[in-house]
Amino acid sequence: MGLYKRVWIEKDPQYADLRRCHMEKVERYHAQFKFRIGTRRRNALTTGWCPFWESNLEQAVKELAFKVVRINSGMFFPTAEQRDAARSRAEQLRDQRIEHYKRLTR
Repeated sequence: MGLYKRVWIEKDPQYADLRRCHMEKVERYHAQFKFRIGTRRRNALTTGWCPFWESNLEQAVKELAFKVVRINSGMFFPTAEQRDAARSRAEQLRDQRIEHYKRLTR
C-alpha cells in the first residue's frame, strides 16, 4: 500500500503528473457514458429497495448486449436509447418476477 498511499491518499507532489494523467483518461472514458440508471429502486410490493431490480437490470443489459460502465449505484450507457431500452426490459423482467412470486404465495 506504500506507493498507492503516496500517490492517491497523501497526494505526494512527486506523483502529480501521474494523478493528472490517470484522471484525464478516466474522464475521457466516462464522457462516453452519460446516461444513468440507478441500480437501486424502491420496492413495488413493500417498503425498502426492490431485491430484483439490480439483477433484472444486469440481465437486460446482457440480453441486449449493451456496453455499460458501473459506478457506485448506477449503470451508465452511451446513448439515451440504450438506457431506455434497458430500463424497459428490466421493468418487464421485474414485473414477471413479481407476478411469479405472487402466484407462489396464493
